[in-house]
Amino acid sequence: MLPRCTCQHLAPLILVYSSAVCLPSVASAKPSAAPSPSPAPTGLYVQAELGLAVVSNREQFARATALAARAGYRYEHWGAFTVLEFNTWKSPEITGATERVSAVNFGLGASYQFLDGFARSALAFGASMLVKETSVDEEAGAIGVFADARPLGLTWQPSKSWRLGLDPLAAKLMIPVLTGIPLIEIQYMTTFHGEWDSL
Repeated sequence: MLPRCTCQHLAPLILVYSSAVCLPSVASAKPSAAPSPSPAPTGLYVQAELGLAVVSNREQFARATALAARAGYRYEHWGAFTVLEFNTWKSPEITGATERVSAVNFGLGASYQFLDGFARSALAFGASMLVKETSVDEEAGAIGVFADARPLGLTWQPSKSWRLGLDPLAAKLMIPVLTGIPLIEIQYMTTFHGEWDSL
């Protein structure tokens, strides 16, 4: 005589069967992909900046100041820009006094953004023009070379189109006079900037 099958006997069998059917589907399920980071900003931008020399080749604190404007275009991580800068500094004379020297720098540069546009690096090259004559008879209007390197800059975006930024270290090389006694100026600046963009 066959044993009677009750609900108590069927319940364990149903549980085992259900587990066997569900486990393979759970194991084969793929984990959801992590959301990809947002792309770096892309578009036109205009930037105004103020730079103060913290360390210079003559070791005088905050002895140089720079006012500059930049305009350029960014495509994802890379960017290209033009720069126009007025730079003024105190240069020591033979007598021991100091003389105020000024130059206008203009050139082209490239930048690279990372950390979703929060950080960037930039490099620019161009020409440097002496604004007025100096005590060693260097003529106003003399044109030399200019370079600006910024290994790491930080930006903060308070609104959609406006950004604030800080470059803790901007290394500048200016040689506005190449002939006779060259006028060579090396500066290490901290730069603050505000930026409007069309992103």
